[in-house]
Amino acid sequence: MGSSNGKPILTDEQAEALAASSGLDVSQVREQFDAFVAEHPNGKMKKKDFREMMSKAMPKKDASKMEGHVFRIYDANNDGVIDFVEFMVVFYIMSDGTPQEV
Repeated sequence: MGSSNGKPILTDEQAEALAASSGLDVSQVREQFDAFVAEHPNGKMKKKDFREMMSKAMPKKDASKMEGHVFRIYDANNDGVIDFVEFMVVFYIMSDGTPQEV
């Protein structure tokens, strides 16, 4: 994922690769990207945002017990934030895909 004038962008190559591996079409990948950027204008999800997402996804569970572990899985390059491509890769894997397919 790149940026143009500080605004996150998803390259055509990234969109096509994510579409090929996720079962979504390129327009759906771009919709997901737009939704991600709407929530995270700099294109990066911080731990606090991730914690909130986990709490919403698993309201009856204590997400704090596994949030750190799951965050590290998503944060593939260990930069302390999750970008859209990292998010989509793990999302797809958790939907029965494999890292090689992404």
